[in-house]
Amino acid sequence: MATHASQLFSKNIQAIIEHCHTENGFELNKEDEIIDGMLFIEKGEVRHEPTKEAL
Repeated sequence: MATHASQLFSKNIQAIIEHCHTENGFELNKEDEIIDGMLFIEKGEVRHEPTKEAL
């Protein structure tokens, strides 16, 4: 089971990296809902609404 979990995690990381890779290199487009959803904190500010509410 641990092997499969590690494989799934690594595939998810690979997918995020490929999603963020552009012709200009690695970019975090905050207007993209996938990128926006994975950013919890930016410059010390909590961006993730459920986390904000929990705090």
